[in-house]
Amino acid sequence: MQKILRRDLAVSKRRQVKLSLVYFDVDKFKDINDVLGHIKGDEVLRNIGKAVLNNVRSTDAPCRYGGDEFCIILPECGANDAKDICEKIINEFGERYPDYFLSIGIAETGLDEYIEGDELVIIPFLTDAKSRGYAAASIRFGGKPPFALLGRSLL
Repeated sequence: MQKILRRDLAVSKRRQVKLSLVYFDVDKFKDINDVLGHIKGDEVLRNIGKAVLNNVRSTDAPCRYGGDEFCIILPECGANDAKDICEKIINEFGERYPDYFLSIGIAETGLDEYIEGDELVIIPFLTDAKSRGYAAASIRFGGKPPFALLGRSLL
């Protein structure tokens, strides 16, 4: 993932376009494994993968970050367009698993300033984004838990 992110960031800088990075995981995934078993947990992960692949562009790079954590590198994509992609993933996943939820963070870089790959990966994990000088906003989708949009120029 880091190699792809470095490459896509370099291309974004050269082309002077935005890039977004999405991070997400399944809320309370450990409970799914512990209560319903690892076979159910594996099924949920496979279906997340399908929802992601069904909703990303051919130029995007979806990655499994570890366990129930995923990242999607979205070249030539601002945070608002990334939010639209995430909404589609949430909706497809929610149709199959209405009782499970995804927590999603989006980081955007580009045009005025390009955040380096290591820092860009950390942004979606920040719990207090504003203390680091980043703007943050929570978005709700039809009663589903919010996800944070994080970036220097979003608010």
